[in-house]
Amino acid sequence: MVFCHTHVDRDGAVDGYVYRGATADGMWGQYFAATASPEKSVRPQQRQDYFYPSRAGQPLVKVMRVDRGNGAKFFVQYHWNGQQWAKGLTPEIRAQVPIYRYRDVQNAISIGQPIWMVEGEGCADALWAIGIPSTTTLGGSKKYRSYGDYAEDLQTAQLVLCPDRDQVGIAHMEEVAQDFPSAQWCYPYPDSLRWHNLPKHGGLDVADWIHDGATAEQIRAAVQDRRQLEVSSTQSSERLSVQALQDQIRTYLVTSPTELALAAQVVQWHQETGISARDIGNLVTLVQAELEQTEERDDRRAEIHQLLKIGDYQLCLGEYLHADLAEPLEQIADWIGATPAAMLVTLLPVAASLLRVGTELEIDAGMGFSVPPIVFTGLVAPSGSKKSPIQRQILGPLSLLQAEADQEYEYAASEYEVDLRDWEQTRAEDRGIRPRKPMPREYHTSDATREAIARIQSQQPERGILVTPDELAGLFKGQNQYRNGRGNDKESLLTAFDGSGLKVDRASGLRISLPRTSLSLTGTIQPDILREMMGDCSDASGQWARFLWCLLPLKPAPFPRRTVRHDVSERLYSLYQQLERLTAQCYRLSPEAKALFADWYDQLDQLRVTETHPGLQAVYSKMQGYTGRLALILHCLNAAVEGRLPNNAVDVGQMQAVIKLGRWFIGQVKLLYADGNTVDGALEPVYTKLIQLSRVRGWLRAKDVRNYERSLR
Repeated sequence: MVFCHTHVDRDGAVDGYVYRGATADGMWGQYFAATASPEKSVRPQQRQDYFYPSRAGQPLVKVMRVDRGNGAKFFVQYHWNGQQWAKGLTPEIRAQVPIYRYRDVQNAISIGQPIWMVEGEGCADALWAIGIPSTTTLGGSKKYRSYGDYAEDLQTAQLVLCPDRDQVGIAHMEEVAQDFPSAQWCYPYPDSLRWHNLPKHGGLDVADWIHDGATAEQIRAAVQDRRQLEVSSTQSSERLSVQALQDQIRTYLVTSPTELALAAQVVQWHQETGISARDIGNLVTLVQAELEQTEERDDRRAEIHQLLKIGDYQLCLGEYLHADLAEPLEQIADWIGATPAAMLVTLLPVAASLLRVGTELEIDAGMGFSVPPIVFTGLVAPSGSKKSPIQRQILGPLSLLQAEADQEYEYAASEYEVDLRDWEQTRAEDRGIRPRKPMPREYHTSDATREAIARIQSQQPERGILVTPDELAGLFKGQNQYRNGRGNDKESLLTAFDGSGLKVDRASGLRISLPRTSLSLTGTIQPDILREMMGDCSDASGQWARFLWCLLPLKPAPFPRRTVRHDVSERLYSLYQQLERLTAQCYRLSPEAKALFADWYDQLDQLRVTETHPGLQAVYSKMQGYTGRLALILHCLNAAVEGRLPNNAVDVGQMQAVIKLGRWFIGQVKLLYADGNTVDGALEPVYTKLIQLSRVRGWLRAKDVRNYERSLR
C-alpha cells in the first residue's frame, strides 16, 4: 500500500496502482498495487504470415500467427520444400534459420545503426515502420537457443534489448543478454510503475507503445542500462491460468515435439498450474485435434484459392503472338464465347506441323540437347463449349491448303497415268526414265494408327503431319484395337513425340526407313471421359504429360446484337504458306535467353524431385523440353506474321514469354488432376467447381449441385 497526500479525494491514475479512497482521517489517499494480470487487449480474429528467408535470400521458413478473437492465439511454422510451404521444421531447416529480416538488419549494421531486439515479428515490423532497425528470433520466448546461430548474425551489432512488459519477456531478453552482455536496454513505457509489478505474461510491448503514440525519438531516448528488476514472491507464486495454458499448449505443439519432450512438458505444466497431469494430457489431445482441424481448413482454403486463381487467369495472346495475329484471334474468341488460350492451343500444333522436318532448337550442344517443333495439345470441355468453332477458325485454312494439294495431286496423278501408259507402249530401247508416281501432300489426318502414320511419313519425308482426331477419346480408346491390344499404336505415338526415326519392316516386303519424323496432334475431349481414362493420374508411360491441356471454363456467349465479321482465314492461310516455305534450320538461344532457360530448367528439376504426385513429376520433366519447343514454334510463327525470316537466335524476351506460358500449362494440369482427385473424396476441387458455377448462375440449389458434380450424386 502507498499513501499519497497529493491525490487524496480523487484517483491520481498512477500506472500500476489502484486508488481505494481516502483514509478515515481524510489526510491520505490509499493506493494498492494493481494485480499483476495480463494487460493486452483482445485482438480481432485474424491471420498474419511472417517470413524468414535464408541468408542467401531464398524461401526458407514461414510463421503463421492465428488470433481467434477471444484472446487465444497460436503459431504454425512451415518450411519451403522447393514447391510449397510444408508444415513443421526439419532439423536441417532449424539449423539454417537466421534472425528476422536478416538482409535488412545486415544493411543497417553495415552503416552503424543500432539494432533493437524484440519479442515477436509484429514488434519488429512496427519499429521498422518508424525507421528503427529491429529483429527478433523464431519461436519467441524460451526458444532463443532452439534454432540457428543468432549470435553469429549479430556479432558486430550495437544491440538494444527491448523486452515485453511481463516476466516472460524479461526472462527472454536476459537469455539473449548472455550472448550480448554489453547490450543496452529499452523498456517500453519506461516510466510505468508496472515494471515493478510484472504479470507472468500478456504484458504490453513496444508495438503497443508505438500504437499509443510513442515516436522514434522517444523510443531512442528511452535506451538505458539494464535495470535490476525483482520479481515479488506474490508474482513468483502466480499460477498459470487455463486459458494461458491452452495458448502455451498450442504454441508448443506446432513445434512437433517428440513424445518424450511432450511428456516432460506436461509435467512442467502440472507444476505451474496445479492441474493434474491426466487433465493436462486430455487438454493436449483436444488442442492437438483442434490444430489439425484448423490446419486442414487452412490447407483446404489455400488449395481452393490456388485452384480459383489458376482457373480465373486468362492468357493475353499479345504476350506470345504478334499483335497483328493476337488481336483478331482474341476478338474471335470473345465473339464465340471461348478463351484466347483455346485459340493458341489449337494454333501451336498447326504451326509446328508446317515446319520442315529437321527444324530444331539447339539448347545446349555439349549435352546434345535439341528439341523439334512437335507438340500434342488437347481442349478439355463438356459438350457445347464452343470447341468446334475454335477448331474451324484455326483448322479451316489448313483444310483449304489440303484441298488445293488434293487438286494438284489428282491432276498430277492423271498426268502420271498418261505418261506411264505412253512409256509402257514405247519400245524398250526408246524408253527414257520411268515416270515417277506422284505422292499426295498430307497436311492433316484423323487416322492415328501406326500404319497410316508410317505411310504418310514415308510419302513426305521432309514434311510434318498434323493428326486431328474427331475426339481424343477415340484416339486413346482405339489404340491397338485392330490387333486385340497386342499392337504398339500407343508406343508409336509416344515415340513420334520425340521426332526420332521411323523403321518399319513387314513380311509382305514393305520397308520404311526414315531418320527423322515430325508429327503434331490436337483434339478435344470431355472432362469426365478424360478423368476416367487417366485413372489415378499416375501416368506411368508419360502419355498424359506429353499433352498440353487447355480447360475451357463455363462461359456465357450471348448472340451478337450487331453482325461483325471476324475472319482470319486469309491471314492464317497466308501465314501457313509462309511457315511451309521456311527451310529446315537449327536455331539457337541467345546467351541471355540460355541463362534464363537454365534457371527455369533448374526450377522444374527441383519441383520434379520434391513433387509427390507421379503425374506432376512427369509434367515437370516434360516441360523442360516443351519450353524449348514452344520457344521454337513461336519464334518462327511471329517472324512469319511479320513477313520475314526468323532470326538465328531466340531472344530473352521470347524466352520470358514462353516460361510464363509454361507455368500456365502446368496450372492447367493441376486443375485437371485436382478434378480427378474428387474420385478419392477430395473436397477442394468440388468446392472450386461449385464456386465457379455460382459465379455464372448465382445461388445454387441442391439439385443443381448434384447434377453438376457427379461425386455428390
